Amino acid sequence: MKKMEVSLLENFNEAEKKIFNFLETLDFENISKILISPELLYYKNHTIFYFQTKEGQEIKFMYRENQKVYYLKIWNKKIFLGKIAPRENEEKQKWLNDVWEQFVEHFNLRIRLMFINEENPWKWNTEIIC
Repeated sequence: MKKMEVSLLENFNEAEKKIFNFLETLDFENISKILISPELLYYKNHTIFYFQTKEGQEIKFMYRENQKVYYLKIWNKKIFLGKIAPRENEEKQKWLNDVWEQFVEHFNLRIRLMFINEENPWKWNTEIIC
């Protein structure tokens, strides 16, 4: 069992608290599939990462311009729990980066992320069965 390490930020709204509660109980070992969707938007490459659990939960990250994580969305068995998109909030961006880094580390994505950027899309498998 490999749990996430997340902390609750004081400035989280109710939807963001639901996401925190979900992530706090998430076991990486329950993630059974990763779907990766390279996208070209406004002449720049982005990548969407979907992590799916055995129970039908879904965690979605947008890796904007293939440089930094832009938002996190979570569904619990088709019910949308919420979204964290820090925009200009540095504290929430740091929190989101920390969450993203745990996914990157656990699923060994770091090497591949080094080879993508706004001009170079994801070129490997777009479905990974864990």
